[in-house]
Amino acid sequence: MKKTNFFALMLLLGISTCALAVGGDMGGADPNGSPEKPYLIEDIDDFDTFADPNNAATYWAAGIHTKLTTDIDLSGRTYTTAVIAPDMDDGMTKHQGARFLGMFNGNRYTISNMYINQPDSYYIGLFGFIESSSEIEDLGLENAVVTGNSCGGLAGHCFGAISHCYVTGTISGKENSGGLVGLQTGGGVINNCYATVIVNGLDENVNIGGLVGLIYSSGTINSCYSISSVAGDSNVGSLVGMNGNGDINNCFSSGTVNGNVKIGGLVGYNYSGSVMNCYSTSAVNGDEKVGGLCGENSGGIINCSSSGSVTGSSFVGGLAGWNWGTISS
Repeated sequence: MKKTNFFALMLLLGISTCALAVGGDMGGADPNGSPEKPYLIEDIDDFDTFADPNNAATYWAAGIHTKLTTDIDLSGRTYTTAVIAPDMDDGMTKHQGARFLGMFNGNRYTISNMYINQPDSYYIGLFGFIESSSEIEDLGLENAVVTGNSCGGLAGHCFGAISHCYVTGTISGKENSGGLVGLQTGGGVINNCYATVIVNGLDENVNIGGLVGLIYSSGTINSCYSISSVAGDSNVGSLVGMNGNGDINNCFSSGTVNGNVKIGGLVGYNYSGSVMNCYSTSAVNGDEKVGGLCGENSGGIINCSSSGSVTGSSFVGGLAGWNWGTISS
């Protein structure tokens, strides 16, 4: 039936077509956001309802559970902010607006073909800002294309917990940008996640990583990996760009890393954190302070190895290019 005939029939029946665009019902009347009765994203309308900042008090609040029950395809859409919990004041370095404090269970489904393009704004990703009370689990992001500042495929800024998630696609960011998360701070934890991405640094491209751009103030990464192509200027790594007082445990990386200063196969600059039981097979190419595992280390590296090719001009090492800290085992 042609569209014109369809709407003509609706008018003849006396039915208002406005009712066709009322948004999603998030699982109907029964869900209440509890662990036993989470809100449900069953189609794209539900997804839009969940992502609407006007509904933040209902769906993004602490203790509220939401579960994905289908794959979501965002093809044909262009976002200029984070899809969920966006920064409401473009260009500011401090997140403005509602943050995500709830529990999101991807239920092993995927969100595909997300396209975000805003190179001058901060906190760009599927989630703009994940607070310390939040948990994101069992979610795949496929063919994500993200351009921003402090950006990542899954989250721009993470204080909370992320587990069993992955990202594929292309991430282009300025400072603090990574395949999964741009900036991880305040004790945020990432467990059993991976990224298979292309990450390109833009302009002031410092702290660029295949999984995380910058760990700052006691973040933790456990049992994760990155198989990625990563390029930037300084503090560039296949897994993490810069580790500032975080812990990286039981992780590995592979792929290619290219940059200028502090370029590493796993971590570009391990400033004051620890890297334990990790290895890298990444091919690393840089200018100064270039290492197969870590470009510069002033923290601790314990029981780690690297086996990729390393090329540079000065301070070049198979494991670390420059070491101020501790390397053992």
